[in-house]
Amino acid sequence: MVKTRKKRQGSRNKRSMAESDAMLQANLKKREDMPTVLRADEAVYIGEQVFQPEDLGEPIINIASEGNELVGRDWYQRVRMGSEVNDLIVVLKAGGIIPQKVTLSKRDGRYWIVDGQQRFWAHADTNTPMPADVYQCETIEQEKRLFEIMNTRRGVSANTMIGAKGGWLTDLLLTANDEHPDLRSTFNFGRHHARLFSASSMIRAIGVALGEISPNRSIPSVRLVNRLTAKGEESETFQKRSELFLDLAARVFVTNRKAVRDKLKSRPKPVKAAALLGMAALVRDHWSGEPFCLMPSEQQAQSLLTYANRVDAPTGRRYYVVYEEAMREAWPTKVKAA
Repeated sequence: MVKTRKKRQGSRNKRSMAESDAMLQANLKKREDMPTVLRADEAVYIGEQVFQPEDLGEPIINIASEGNELVGRDWYQRVRMGSEVNDLIVVLKAGGIIPQKVTLSKRDGRYWIVDGQQRFWAHADTNTPMPADVYQCETIEQEKRLFEIMNTRRGVSANTMIGAKGGWLTDLLLTANDEHPDLRSTFNFGRHHARLFSASSMIRAIGVALGEISPNRSIPSVRLVNRLTAKGEESETFQKRSELFLDLAARVFVTNRKAVRDKLKSRPKPVKAAALLGMAALVRDHWSGEPFCLMPSEQQAQSLLTYANRVDAPTGRRYYVVYEEAMREAWPTKVKAA
């Protein structure tokens, strides 16, 4: 009996793509999105150093704070998580070590935390030496990409990762959260969990409304941001329609909810992802192939929220179709001729 050697599944493809430019180009052509790339000359690794937290100066966390005032939207860190910091303090007080080092960026003559804010607080509160890996970055955008690369496969929330992204789409949400008369302070970017909208759900809804993904498509939020950002950079119409969808979401889920809140004197609950995606699917049907973006009347917009609240369905986004069908009664689409 002749023994045959079993082929190692996948090994040939991996080696071939690494060795062959043709294979690499074929793979790149099939990809819908690209992983974030940070060149070695954009984040130069200086080495490991040990700091006393007070030696780093204030502020060093990337919430872009100056004193107690926010001076920009360049933050990409979570707020202090009390329970997590307390656990780390117990470790340090017991003579233990924290294996994961803090990551710092040296920029503009100062040190900034890229990753490990909770570890920093634990070392600062216990006044213990803090080991850190230090990189030299020239811009905040390079730091954000370093943060994204380090945390893409960790348990950092999609909302936090979106807040760390650059580009017109993230700026659109951040600006709306800061300046839009109805959307101000309504987005959760990983720091305020009681906000009306999850940033990741809104990004997904924009992708659905503009026909880039199906509502039940599973795609990581950061990759979806990259994809939509690239699309918008090629088309001003795409960006304009994204802004119009935000305005519509404000009319349906915020303006009408204010009246409900004032009447009930209670804080409205966050918008269900399935309800937002259901409306996005309805918007896609209204806008697809049309030169202009049809918007619902005031009465229809009020009815959309009524149907979204009335539907007794699970909150998971895969149940969007239940909301879509109910909301279609309030804002019916025209049957297109064959």
